[in-house]
Amino acid sequence: MFLGGGYVNLDLFGANKVLQALMELSPVRWINRTLLELIYTGRYDRMPFTLSLCFGIGILFLLISAIAAKREVLV
Repeated sequence: MFLGGGYVNLDLFGANKVLQALMELSPVRWINRTLLELIYTGRYDRMPFTLSLCFGIGILFLLISAIAAKREVLV
């Protein structure tokens, strides 16, 4: 949440290249940018992509945890 700018926009502090790369990988940042664009410009262009990407990542992690739990029970 912190790297995505949920609390403080880290761009204001002059983040270095590594920190900027990590910030761009954060789903919180994607959602924040999409919501701000929606609120201030009224454009829905990025909304379907951002939502589907976040849901896809969530489903992927659910599947990974289900497979890991299934293997743990069998052992």
